Amino acid sequence: MPRSRLLAASFACVALAGCGGGEERPAAPALPADSSWVPGQGALTRSQAYLAIASKAEARGERLLASHLRRLELIDARRKAAREKKRADALRRYRLERARALAKYRKAVAKAERERARQERLLAKQRAEARRRLRELLEKLHVEKGRECEIPEVQRQFDCVSGRQPLPEGTKLPEIP
Repeated sequence: MPRSRLLAASFACVALAGCGGGEERPAAPALPADSSWVPGQGALTRSQAYLAIASKAEARGERLLASHLRRLELIDARRKAAREKKRADALRRYRLERARALAKYRKAVAKAERERARQERLLAKQRAEARRRLRELLEKLHVEKGRECEIPEVQRQFDCVSGRQPLPEGTKLPEIP
C-alpha cells in the first residue's frame, strides 16, 4: 500500500511538472499578462531569469524523480530476490530433511524385514520341532487294536482307532501346521 501511494505521488509530481520535452522551456500560462499579486507587474513566466531557473529546476526534478523510481525498483528487486532466496533455502532444507527421513524410514523397514524373517525362521523351527514331538508321541501311542475295543461299553466311552491307544470320546490330537 505505501508503494502505491508513493508511485501515485510521483506521477502527480510528474504531471504537475509538465511532460518535459527535453530542451523546451515551460510554456507560459494562458492567464493575462497582469498578475493579481502585484498590480501592473507582468507574470513571472515572462521573465527570462525565471524561465532559466524554472527549466533547471524542472530538469533537476526529473532527474531526482528518475533516481527515486530507480531506487524503488531496486528495493523491489531486492525484496523479490530475498523472497526467492528464502523460498530456495526452505526448499533446500525440506529436501534435506525429507532425504534424512526417507533414509531413516528405509533403515527401519530393512530392520523390520530382517526381524520378520528371523521370526519366520524361528517359527518354522518351532513348528518342525512340534511336528517331530507329535510324531514321537504318536509312535509311543502306537499299539495294535485290542480286543477291549470290541466291548460295547468301551466303544461308547472310547474312540477306538487302529494304531493308537484309545482316547476319551471327543478328544482330538493337536494339529500342527
